[in-house]
Amino acid sequence: MTRLLILILSLWLPVNAFAQNYSVGSNIAGMAMGSLNIETSLALSRRVSLHLPFMWSPFSYKENIKLTHLAVMPGLRVWSWHVYSGFYTGLHTSYIRYNGGLKEKRYDGNAIGLSLSAGYSKMLSRRWNLEIEAGAGVFRTNHDVFRREICGEYLDSSRKIRVLPSRVLVNVIFIL
Repeated sequence: MTRLLILILSLWLPVNAFAQNYSVGSNIAGMAMGSLNIETSLALSRRVSLHLPFMWSPFSYKENIKLTHLAVMPGLRVWSWHVYSGFYTGLHTSYIRYNGGLKEKRYDGNAIGLSLSAGYSKMLSRRWNLEIEAGAGVFRTNHDVFRREICGEYLDSSRKIRVLPSRVLVNVIFIL
């Protein structure tokens, strides 16, 4: 039985082995804006990686000012040299649940979309990287509009296709 398991695993696993297959990181720019976040990734080959970031901001401020959201943005990156080093381009899908407003109105809804990004990952040491990334995408937004005060009056609903910035990141990455 053990030999059969080893045979099946050896056929299933990739033939070419490469180091540093996984990473975990956080967007320090997002943290500074009050968004708790974590991103995990997996190298699929020498130049392609799969990324799964989660972002969450549960914070409300006085006078019902809030910028709450929950976002999941899985995607692929294609690296110019090898995974976790150098320039890359990315393709990401997104789901964002949001509730927020700064002025007279509050928007409560969700968005789904597809975005492109580009970035650079600088190797700081064998295990630590610093990444900078920016991107934009096309999103379908669907939200209700309320007056900003607590239990504010319902004003309107909106469903639109929008081109929006999707990723503005300064990530600190630990490579496993």
